[in-house]
Amino acid sequence: MDRKVVDNKLYGTKSKVESLNLVFLGYMNADCTYLTKQAGEQLRLRTDDQYAWHITGDMDTTVSDTSCAYDRFVVLL
Repeated sequence: MDRKVVDNKLYGTKSKVESLNLVFLGYMNADCTYLTKQAGEQLRLRTDDQYAWHITGDMDTTVSDTSCAYDRFVVLL
């Protein structure tokens, strides 16, 4: 899925649910060749201070020789 589509879907979720407690987690392909650092910095989920990323780009969530954080854990504060 295109990163802009994912960003729009996740960011738009908070306006569609009544709960203030939102957690986005899973395998998002959100690092390395799938999502560059520059592209990641443009995501609204990154630029909006209401969201905290508990798995950051400097972490490794793979079991391979790469050092990428494809999995993410994002919380609405």
